[in-house]
Amino acid sequence: MTIISLKKQFMQFFNANILQKTAKRTGFIQRNRSVLPELLVPSLMSALSIGNCHAIADLHRQFNGMCLTEKDNVAYKPFHNQLRKEAFPHFMQQLVQLAIAQFARQQCAQLPKKLSCFDDILLQDGSSFHVHKALADVYPSRFKRNPAADRVPYDHVTAYL
Repeated sequence: MTIISLKKQFMQFFNANILQKTAKRTGFIQRNRSVLPELLVPSLMSALSIGNCHAIADLHRQFNGMCLTEKDNVAYKPFHNQLRKEAFPHFMQQLVQLAIAQFARQQCAQLPKKLSCFDDILLQDGSSFHVHKALADVYPSRFKRNPAADRVPYDHVTAYL
């Protein structure tokens, strides 16, 4: 995938009309306020991609940091009210599904020819997820540093013809 096609896909995904229509369809917005979907979504992606976002205040700071002028800044309470709406998770779920469909379609079209003989390829690894130490009896870990972990067992790589 080239940078130009990736840029084009991101521009389509962050299109203000698509974000507005999705927000209205899910009931996230009924009328335009200060926290518009075309401003909210990029700020959320930016804040969450940094990796040090621990509270709604961090999201709020990022949103206001992306505003062009001081008068465009939004107070904490209206920002929080937008995020606590019942329709917000549905809006975000629709956007994630749209992004997955958009990027998966692009990836499926570019599979190498040598993989064309396979209908489906399933991979499974030996990942483990750390859980609370009190669960060490139920979910023992193979590592001494963290005594409790829930493992996904390693089986094998399966290819279906």
